[in-house]
Amino acid sequence: MIIGESLKRVFKDLTYDYVNSQGQTGTEAVQFHYGDHKELIKWLAISDKENLPKYPLLWYVVSPFTEEDNTDFKNVTSRLIILHTFRDRKDYLNNIISKNTYDNVIEPIWVEVKKILGNTNGLQVLGKANLKHIIKDEPNYGVKADGIRTSQSDFTQTSTQGDESISIDIVDGRIIELKLRINTKCI
Repeated sequence: MIIGESLKRVFKDLTYDYVNSQGQTGTEAVQFHYGDHKELIKWLAISDKENLPKYPLLWYVVSPFTEEDNTDFKNVTSRLIILHTFRDRKDYLNNIISKNTYDNVIEPIWVEVKKILGNTNGLQVLGKANLKHIIKDEPNYGVKADGIRTSQSDFTQTSTQGDESISIDIVDGRIIELKLRINTKCI
């Protein structure tokens, strides 16, 4: 929870620039929250009930962390998940999903997230140079799960999940595994 709250402060003003199908440009806010799969479902249901924006969503999967002796730093290996959906979604093939979701929304958000992670005092992404993230794109995230993914449909299971989405909506996602070193007292 402490890392999730710190990351909430880090990403509180996260936006991305987009170009819509008519060629118009704009900037859109990205929602942020954290927790396990049950929390995701609750957060989405509350957002629906209160008519709040849900997507695009940057989700931090709460994970165990270690504390460094004599410092305020915590170390965690976890996942960030970028989720997005379209209201007029049909049974699109991957080439359409790639353009509509990944090229226009998820990739620009990921670019902004990387900038923030690299420029926040008290926060470090650990790993070798140029090898700090494991990324898996998941079109129709959680639907017809194949059991071959960085993160399973409910964030923890190793068995396939069938025909249900990770959320209460049909979403496309990007799962980013990373190791963070974060000073939760200065963020």
